[in-house]
Amino acid sequence: MYNLKNLPYAYDALQPVISSDIVHYHYDKHLNTYVTNYNNLVKDTKWDNEDIIDVLKRLSEIDESIRGGIRNNGGGVINHVLYFDQFKPNSQNTQINDCELLNQINEDFGSFDQFIEELKNKAITLFGSGWAWLVLNDGHLEIKQYPNQDNPYMEHLTPLLGIDVWEHSYYLDYKNVRPDYVNNLITIIDWDVINERFISSK
Repeated sequence: MYNLKNLPYAYDALQPVISSDIVHYHYDKHLNTYVTNYNNLVKDTKWDNEDIIDVLKRLSEIDESIRGGIRNNGGGVINHVLYFDQFKPNSQNTQINDCELLNQINEDFGSFDQFIEELKNKAITLFGSGWAWLVLNDGHLEIKQYPNQDNPYMEHLTPLLGIDVWEHSYYLDYKNVRPDYVNNLITIIDWDVINERFISSK
């Protein structure tokens, strides 16, 4: 059973990058549906009391009759919870401070600017619906594309920063211009949150 906490900021706190309408529909409708579906699938099974992240790491052990549903809905839950927790409300053009994450970014990507360009490119060029994730893999950072609601935990990798490129995440605000959405989204990332995830995952 997964209990969804309240949105950690006001619905209009991410404007103008993400409108209050999108936050409302995305969090209260889409995410809440994933939570409801996931809870219905694990109810009265041995997975009911398991941590949802552990469940995603052990998909191969789940009965085939519910595995696909748990993959889609459980992945949707964790993807979105991480997504909405990574933004700095009421702030524009956030900057990354000198930190362990920045040091690792410079080591693995050459520079922060090169990292940002690769992250944007992965998000913009992903075909169809899915996610671009910055992940920690055996001590190193990588940027990977995932279809649908697949999540890095399913590959035993640690997700640090995710860009949702399902159309419901941006279409009301940006129509079909995904690059504008991705470029603007980067400006509200709370790098302190991403750094904390990185440190706790090492």
